[in-house]
Amino acid sequence: MRIYDSIAFIMTLLTNICYESIPFVLFLMTVLIGFVKINAIFHVGYEDPSSGQLESDISKRSFVVFMNTQGEITAPYLSEEMYSRYSDQGLMLFLIFLFITGMFILQ
Repeated sequence: MRIYDSIAFIMTLLTNICYESIPFVLFLMTVLIGFVKINAIFHVGYEDPSSGQLESDISKRSFVVFMNTQGEITAPYLSEEMYSRYSDQGLMLFLIFLFITGMFILQ
């Protein structure tokens, strides 16, 4: 009878831990997806980390952001099309660079 009580107590603890950790895990996933979408909005360039194995742009960006959070830092840069679009507007390039650098530091 005592064995069942200790197992029930352990199961209750594990259940409570899982219930408490679900909002935190959802928050972390939302933050990572948010960083991916913000990088896409700012046209942050990246080197293909999958060597052509992934076709989806969102998958590639997610992989780059995830690897940045794990310690393999790849510095972001402005994509060529965005740079050529704003090459004559110095203030706009500075602001975009500031936002990209800020997002990189927040990761």
